[in-house]
Amino acid sequence: MKVNRSKIQATGLLLGTFVAGTVVGGAATAFAEWDFDSETDKRPGYIELLQGELNLTANQRALSEEFLSRYNDASHAIWNDIAPRYEEVRSNVRAEIMGVLDDDQQTVYSGMIARSDSLRAERRREAHGQK
Repeated sequence: MKVNRSKIQATGLLLGTFVAGTVVGGAATAFAEWDFDSETDKRPGYIELLQGELNLTANQRALSEEFLSRYNDASHAIWNDIAPRYEEVRSNVRAEIMGVLDDDQQTVYSGMIARSDSLRAERRREAHGQK
């Protein structure tokens, strides 16, 4: 059996692009799920993380809460500025991945996207105290 080197390289490139897109998309999605655009204050969870990892004193904890509170509005403003750009990048990555998939894979990938979007929406509803 004769192996066509260019086909192997092309397949490797497509696979590498798919993996890279998945990694970048996953990382970007994880960042976006921090939900800077919500009015929900993420400080208690982060403070608890700091407390658990650093064993903060009462004074350190109070100061850390103050620092986070002081920068909360700035964090929201930054996310509100970049959220549309992030959504555009995520949409482009999804479209490019979709473009290299066959029909069956596109169906599965569409389901993956729908589940991911649904889970993200559910987490936002929960963060806002909605059902």
